Amino acid sequence: MSRESTPLREITPYLRQTAGPGGERVVALPLGEHLIGREAGATLLLDHPDISRRHALLRVSDDGIEVEDLGSKNGVMIDGERVVGRRVLTHGSVLQVGGAIFEAYHPGALVLQALRRAGESTVTRGADRAASAAEVSLRLPLLATALLLGVVIALLWRGL
Repeated sequence: MSRESTPLREITPYLRQTAGPGGERVVALPLGEHLIGREAGATLLLDHPDISRRHALLRVSDDGIEVEDLGSKNGVMIDGERVVGRRVLTHGSVLQVGGAIFEAYHPGALVLQALRRAGESTVTRGADRAASAAEVSLRLPLLATALLLGVVIALLWRGL
């Protein structure tokens, strides 16, 4: 399948709600922070009495999804265990917020986990590629300047 025809949810982390308020749905989680709660500005709005206004915070990165309970009354569970403080939600984990149940999908984290299990420790990330591109973009002007300087020296040498 080409990149153009790949559904966005296959490359972007997301939660798939399987039960609870709001019914079944898929919530895309681009990199960054996402609030779960009843508050109007929440990324994942769950209008139910079991859900606090600011229930939990998700921090999505290339490595995975970190979950933080924001002091909610009914708590947050990952794979049946209560979250105290912050905890990592891995690809395939089950997140429960009040009566809402979600399955986590993070294809990038899944690839990183597989590489680490295979013993690979040199994973290139987006920031690494950007630094490498900056180094390459400086090479061309430096090379052109050196070449021009060589031509000028050769012309001056012949003229003397």
